[in-house]
Amino acid sequence: MEHTMKDMMDASNLTKLFAEIDIDRTQKFSLREFRDLMNHPKLRTYLQLRGIDIKDSEAFYNMLRCIVGDVSSVDAETLVNVCLRMRGFATSIDVQTLSFETKLLGRKQALHYEHFVRQFTRLQEVLKSVERRLSEARPLHAEAQRADDWADLPGRAAAKQGEAEAVLML
Repeated sequence: MEHTMKDMMDASNLTKLFAEIDIDRTQKFSLREFRDLMNHPKLRTYLQLRGIDIKDSEAFYNMLRCIVGDVSSVDAETLVNVCLRMRGFATSIDVQTLSFETKLLGRKQALHYEHFVRQFTRLQEVLKSVERRLSEARPLHAEAQRADDWADLPGRAAAKQGEAEAVLML
């Protein structure tokens, strides 16, 4: 119970602090605003006293954006919740949970990779088949073109003869 009251007080204090530092009063922070926020002495002191050490503010901000799913900004409520969860050191169960989740993601990724490899292999086979059919059709097309040329030979000869007669009449 005491821990929950402390969390509620910390959340309230952080919310007030973020509101105080939030210049445009949107309760949302762009990367530039977040960098300024993380360099604010009052916030730095507050976080350090609670064991929250953010060494790389840009990486931390990108992690927050992934949590929120918003590509442009991070809201103050998310920032408060994440900061409260980051207090203190990771326990053994935290590390084991993270390891387990990472393994699950790795397995899912491997399954997707295998699926894509099969799909791309199939696509390559289809393309090779199309290329083979096209290469087989080219000689037939060229032969048909030559046959069309021969078939049209009398018509072209008559046209040339007509041109020659027209020139002679001049």
